[in-house]
Amino acid sequence: MKNNQKIFAFIIFIIVLIIFISSYIFQDYNVINLNNVLMPMFSENHLLGTDQFGRDLFARNLRATCISVFIGFFASIISAVLGTFLGLISGYFKSFDASIMRFVEIVQSFPTLLLLIALISIFEPTTNLTILVIGFASWPSITRMVRGQVLKVRSEQYIIAAQAMGYSDFRILIYHVFLNCLSPLIIIFTLNISSAMMFEAGLSFLGLGVQPPTPSLGRMINEGKDFILSSPNLFILPSLILAMIIIFFNSLGEKLRETLEVKK
Repeated sequence: MKNNQKIFAFIIFIIVLIIFISSYIFQDYNVINLNNVLMPMFSENHLLGTDQFGRDLFARNLRATCISVFIGFFASIISAVLGTFLGLISGYFKSFDASIMRFVEIVQSFPTLLLLIALISIFEPTTNLTILVIGFASWPSITRMVRGQVLKVRSEQYIIAAQAMGYSDFRILIYHVFLNCLSPLIIIFTLNISSAMMFEAGLSFLGLGVQPPTPSLGRMINEGKDFILSSPNLFILPSLILAMIIIFFNSLGEKLRETLEVKK
């Protein structure tokens, strides 16, 4: 069991490392060549063909994949930090519980994609803004989960003993309460990466996410739909890559859930 986990983790690390290194090796993703437009797959010098501007699809898909993972990862970090902080405060301090949970309910009453569109439309769309907006819109579910874990352990004997020994609330939250939330937090963090990538692809599809000339899977899908009959690889490749990455992170989350449950 432990060997399988190590092999699985090693494979994940190698795949992510290859994607990030390759995206910087192939820097010609924005080179326009109007003499080589809409070339099919396995063409000379273009493994996956070219788009309507003659840009290499292999380099563009590789770069777009790297950017999507980057956005998903850091947006999940923002949502995890904010959600964990509010969840700890809400679950441990009864005086803040009602106000924080009402705020969570207000945020969750809006459809997430609609909320993202409303927030990002206020400013000029950029990659950094996309990360911030997705991160700030994804924290309520983490807050609810952490709050539930805190409520479970708040009345345990070791928490009462720590309070009786005069430990500060900060020390109890960090060293006793937070550590009990860590396992489910790791799982939901991994699953949130795929959700954040889907939201980023949706925003980019609508022209509100990553802006050109930076490639994005969502924007490439939007551009490729106009050539689905003449050059289907423009549409199919980014769609397939996005689906595979989402399945990968969902599978990783399930694997982590099984592993942590076995340890527990």
